[in-house]
Amino acid sequence: MKRVSLFLAFLLWGAVVMGKKEVTVATFSVEPPLIPLNTDPEVIVSKMIGFWQERIEQVLPDRPDLIVLPEACDRPADFAAHWDIEKRYYEVRGDRILKYFQSVAKKNRCYLVYSYKHKVEDGSFRNSSVMIDRSGQVIGVYNKNYPTIGEMKRGVKAGKGPVVVETDFGKVGFLICFDLLFEDLRDTYAALKPDMLIFSARYHGGIMQSTWAYTTRSWFVSSVEDPPR
Repeated sequence: MKRVSLFLAFLLWGAVVMGKKEVTVATFSVEPPLIPLNTDPEVIVSKMIGFWQERIEQVLPDRPDLIVLPEACDRPADFAAHWDIEKRYYEVRGDRILKYFQSVAKKNRCYLVYSYKHKVEDGSFRNSSVMIDRSGQVIGVYNKNYPTIGEMKRGVKAGKGPVVVETDFGKVGFLICFDLLFEDLRDTYAALKPDMLIFSARYHGGIMQSTWAYTTRSWFVSSVEDPPR
């Protein structure tokens, strides 16, 4: 890591050198907004776009090559304990926040990793990280391989194996939260030799972040939700 600074108490930014290319990364650790549970889902969509717009605008002057967001980044605080309300919000939201982040990536010529929960065609849900490229196109989708028991009870199904995408600064892989604890996934990634791993989560994971970086010999970029206190 060439430079890492704490900025405005809720994000980390810095530059990493990958091959001969210096890559500027912005990654957030931020408390999600508290929105009343009875709020109209249409209003929540607008509020969440406004929430992230305000924060992303603060890193744009540094011209990041990559912006990384935490797990389930467009879910308000407290919704995780109320699945019926959370699920209804996701169904109304659809892909509108995804499209917003695609527009951010395209306008600013940067990559962006958007982590969110969403419904798929068979009616089940996935907890996913989406890589958007500099033109605003989705170039990779990673589905959390190890959902928690609580997620599985709510219909969130597991992904199947690692995902590595090619970018103009190297090969990038992904993991989400609880995935950090599973050695088989880590070893599979190590065999794929990514240049960078992106970790979106609701918890830090402690020494396991360093373990993944060491085992895979890759840059490890994390974006971890700052839980309500």
